[in-house]
Amino acid sequence: AQTNADNRRHWANADGLSAEAAASPAVRRTLRNRARYEIANNSYARGIVLTLANDVTGTGPRLQMLAQNAEVNRQVEAEFAAWAKAVDLPGKLRTMRMARAQDGEAFAVLFSNDNLDSSVKLDLKLIEADQVATQSARVKQADNAVDGIVFDAFGNPTEYHLLKSHPGASGALSTSSLAYDRVPAESMIHWFRTDRPGQRRLVADVKVLEKHFATGNFRQTMAFANRIAEIAAEKGHHPDLHLSYRRVIVHQTTHAVGGLSENDFIMTAKVDEAIDVIANR
Repeated sequence: AQTNADNRRHWANADGLSAEAAASPAVRRTLRNRARYEIANNSYARGIVLTLANDVTGTGPRLQMLAQNAEVNRQVEAEFAAWAKAVDLPGKLRTMRMARAQDGEAFAVLFSNDNLDSSVKLDLKLIEADQVATQSARVKQADNAVDGIVFDAFGNPTEYHLLKSHPGASGALSTSSLAYDRVPAESMIHWFRTDRPGQRRLVADVKVLEKHFATGNFRQTMAFANRIAEIAAEKGHHPDLHLSYRRVIVHQTTHAVGGLSENDFIMTAKVDEAIDVIANR
């Protein structure tokens, strides 16, 4: 528990924040937007997320009945397969798994859809994490709401606040953007994984920044790698490097927090500046 000259920088950002404070709406919004950007613009990150979603979902879940009556089993299984096809269950589960990777959580509202080509009318409407929010401080206090989720005295969710319009939609800054629907907890699927007791909303699973840099020759590769080493020593934050003849791959992550921290984004900006200098030599 000692702090000295060797570890001072490493522990500089350690804090005693609660799980809820550490994943505040502002923090989650920033990490969510950055994760979406990385996945959309980094082919490696997008490939990883797509592979994960496809492997988890496959062709979708199948129902296997084990009742004594084989005919009943067959009919129920066939009805489930028809319903899953009608609501595109595999596609929606795949999208939810991708959302959990880039947003940290996925939401779906259960509702009755009379237009379904199935005797079962249950349907799922996918919701982005941005749209589950409590915009009014007055409502938060009155309803014991934590950023879009209302909890009872025992910490169980009782309802979700679902904004009528996405905060990122055009015209979202108007007063109508504060309007929301109250969705009972039993009608909402909230898919996430808690890492700490007391966590109620999650940050993105994508917690590594990976960037690929092309160089003109091996000399530039080594010069670039050496410059990254100098920056890392200055900032007290060290990325993982992978070198080849004309390519440098930089992995940014903070092992102490198990994901991305502000230092990773500072280092990324400094590395971007360094490659411009090296390339112009």
